[in-house]
Amino acid sequence: MRLLKPLIFAMLLLGAAVLGWWLLAAGVSRSDPDGFRAYKQGAMRRLEFLAVPPTAPEDEFLDPAGKATRLSEFRGKPVLLNLWATWCPPCVKEMPTLAALQREIGPDTLHVLAVSLDKDADRASAQEFLARFPELEFFQDSDFGLALAARAQGFPTSILYDANGREIARLSGEADWASPEAIAFLRAVIAAPG
Repeated sequence: MRLLKPLIFAMLLLGAAVLGWWLLAAGVSRSDPDGFRAYKQGAMRRLEFLAVPPTAPEDEFLDPAGKATRLSEFRGKPVLLNLWATWCPPCVKEMPTLAALQREIGPDTLHVLAVSLDKDADRASAQEFLARFPELEFFQDSDFGLALAARAQGFPTSILYDANGREIARLSGEADWASPEAIAFLRAVIAAPG
C-alpha cells in the first residue's frame, strides 16, 4: 500500500505531462488565445509566440522629422515594427517585401514601422535607401534603445503588436512579408476582435 500512493502520483504526473505536451503540439497555449499559431507555415514558419507577451516598450526613437516618438503614439491599429539597418544584408533584402506588404494592406489598417538602427552619421544614406520604398516612412533608433527594450535577438527583427500595443508575435531574421502566408496572418490579426 505504501508503494501504491507514490506510483499513482507518478502516473498522474506523467499523464499531466503528456496532456500538456499534446496541447502544446496542437498549438493551444495561453500565449496564443486567438489561434494565430495556425499561421506558422511557409514564409511565417519562424514566427515566435512568447509565453508572456509583453506590451510595446516605451523607449523613444526618432520619427521622419527627427523628433522623439514612442510606439504608444501608433496605438489604435496593429503595428509591424521592423528593426533594420543598411549594414545588415538580410534587412536590405527584405525591405521590398515590407513595402509590398504596406501597399497590400494600407497604412490605415496596419502600420509597417521600419526603424533604422544606423548611427546618426549614416542617417542620410539610410534615408536615401529607404526612399526607394515610398510606402515606408523613415524612423531611427541609433542608440539601440528600442531594439534592446524590445529584446531583439538579431537583425532584422519584426515584432507585431495589436491595436492596444500587446505583442502578438515576432520573427527574427529575413522574411517574405509580401507572401500569401504573411498576408493571411496579418489579415487574421487585423480581423481579430479586441
